[in-house]
Amino acid sequence: LFSHIWVLDEYTRGTSELRNMTNSCLEEREYDQDGTQHKLKLITAAGATNHWPEGEDDQAPLDRLAFRLFVNRLKMDDSLVTVLLQSMGLGGATEPVTTVTLRELKAMTRARSKIGTTNPKATEAFIRQHVLPLLHELRKIGGDFSTRRVALLMPIIQASAFVNGRDDLSPLDMAPLAHVLFARPEQAKQVAELVMKIASPIGFEIEEIARTGEEAFAQVSNLIDKTTGRPTDGTALMQVNHNLKGLRKKLLKMKDANPDLSMEIGDALKKITNDQGKVAKILL
Repeated sequence: LFSHIWVLDEYTRGTSELRNMTNSCLEEREYDQDGTQHKLKLITAAGATNHWPEGEDDQAPLDRLAFRLFVNRLKMDDSLVTVLLQSMGLGGATEPVTTVTLRELKAMTRARSKIGTTNPKATEAFIRQHVLPLLHELRKIGGDFSTRRVALLMPIIQASAFVNGRDDLSPLDMAPLAHVLFARPEQAKQVAELVMKIASPIGFEIEEIARTGEEAFAQVSNLIDKTTGRPTDGTALMQVNHNLKGLRKKLLKMKDANPDLSMEIGDALKKITNDQGKVAKILL
């Protein structure tokens, strides 16, 4: 009753009575105890499950949570080693510590709610020019358009603008919608691409370059001797190095031309530069 944040583990797998109670709490922010309604202090909740809900009743809890994020199973040996070390208290793992007080959170919520409200005509134009075209495209692939979910879109866009230090709404602030508007897991990638194409064509191009770089670097393990670390196919490895150099040059040009996206471009640039440096070192 007194918690501001809930963590719901395997929240789709409880009994129907438990799910109904949880849904009611998330929706109404009230809890019924022996016929008496108690106001909850709940601000937000995070749920986790290993099983995507199938039936309509099972989808109800999912619909109460705005964002849908997938965590893939660990595949790379380095990731597995990191987790094993952290389980022993090694590897530099630290417990997350909040630096936001409840008062600050409420103040930020009030500030977020004001973004885009001083000029209603401009906000309506933004919706018609950017949000509606996205919804029309998503409708074609069966995206999630429940009234509850659509009502979340503008507050999420406002929150993105606030976090990024903007006083007005920008198409860039639509990027988080990629985690909101898909109805099935298999739609996630397609929805993310549609959102990025409309919200930030440049951002979409950055992601494509980063993905191309990852695919190029993934070839390296097949081109070196695992015992000696030396190249088994020098020509192919030189081609990988050349491709990564080309991607790096492209990102540098984009960074000069798009200073407002320097952080996003910088992340991709750092990764590709690091990978290209590893390949160059092998070729020495």
